[in-house]
Parts: sequence; structure tokens; C-alpha cells
Amino acid sequence: MIVHSIQDLSNTKIVSLLESGLSAATGDSLINYHPDYRAHPSNIFYLLNEGRFKQGNYFILESDEKFIGSAGWYPYTSSLALILVRSYVPVNHRANYYMSEFFIPKFLEETTEFSRLWATMNSHNQIIYKVFERLADGKSVGWPEIYKLFKPVGQRIVNNIQQYVVEYRRP
Repeated sequence: MIVHSIQDLSNTKIVSLLESGLSAATGDSLINYHPDYRAHPSNIFYLLNEGRFKQGNYFILESDEKFIGSAGWYPYTSSLALILVRSYVPVNHRANYYMSEFFIPKFLEETTEFSRLWATMNSHNQIIYKVFERLADGKSVGWPEIYKLFKPVGQRIVNNIQQYVVEYRRP
């Protein structure tokens, strides 16, 4: 596995890998990920082009020259960074927990100056938030241990959109 990082669209080789992987996005994911929607303000290619990750990073996971997943982080305030931003893992790789193995350690390493880290989910991903609630209640869900360090904090307006928020608590 190779983890690439980009902050904009200048690395054409890695952007091409991202485009090929996100071309498979369908349904609720289409506008946020598919390269055909790059003119939409919530699309990852739009966000990369507009500089959203200039002070953070967007990571792309590759194996054998194939896209395995992607996710990013960026500062939201002087003390708060948003992580797992525009996370995408193709369906055939989701049960492998690549976010916890490859991405979350990168986020934690790069965000030490922030006292708080938030991961947000929109209403389409409310089921993920419910898993975090189960973890907070001490219930087993089969997810890697690192996710137990995220605590649900409810809904918040983030970037002008109502989001479900979990906060990472550094040990």
C-alpha cells in the first residue's frame, strides 16, 4: 500500500488515480466525489482546486496502481481541525478498515497543534454516527479500537451545513 498526499490538483499522476477511483461513485456520493461534478462546490475536485487542503492534506491510498480510498484534513479554527474529510472507500474495500490503518494515523501525526479533532457526517451517513454512539455506550461493533477514542457530540453547523460530529480525544 502506498499513501499519497496532495493539497491541490497539481500532481496530475495522483489526481488521475483519484479520478479513476472516484469515477465509480454513485447515488448519494455522486456530487461529492465523481469527477464529472468537479464544478459543484461540495465536490472533492472543486475543494482541492479552491485550496481547501492547502494547510492540511488529502490522502489517496493506492495498491498495485489502483485506487483503494481517500480522505483529508484541514484546519477549521485555530484549535480545531476537521479530519476524515471527503472520505471515500470503494464498496469492495470497506470491510478492510483502511481509514483506521492508514489515514487516521496520518491525521493524528499532522494535527498535533490542534487541541480538538472533529469528523463530520451528513444525514446520508447518519448510520455511521449511530455506530459511534454505540461505541460510546461501550457496545461492541467490530470496528478497530481507535474508533473508541471518538465521542459523539451531536449535530453542529460545519461549513454552513448541518452535520453529525464526533470528536477525537487524544489519549
